[in-house]
Amino acid sequence: MQQEVYLHVTIAQLNNQNILIAKQKTSMLQLSISINKNEIKKRETTANYVLYFLIKI
Repeated sequence: MQQEVYLHVTIAQLNNQNILIAKQKTSMLQLSISINKNEIKKRETTANYVLYFLIKI
């Protein structure tokens, strides 16, 4: 009986850990997506400036 309860507690702890790890991975993924979006915006802005100057010349 005692071993059975211990097993259930261990499984619950493992599930909680897996959920936490999944949440961390998700937030890291969201962070990298937002960083990539910022990079793309910067490149678009730079490209627009380059085009603007080329058109001006």
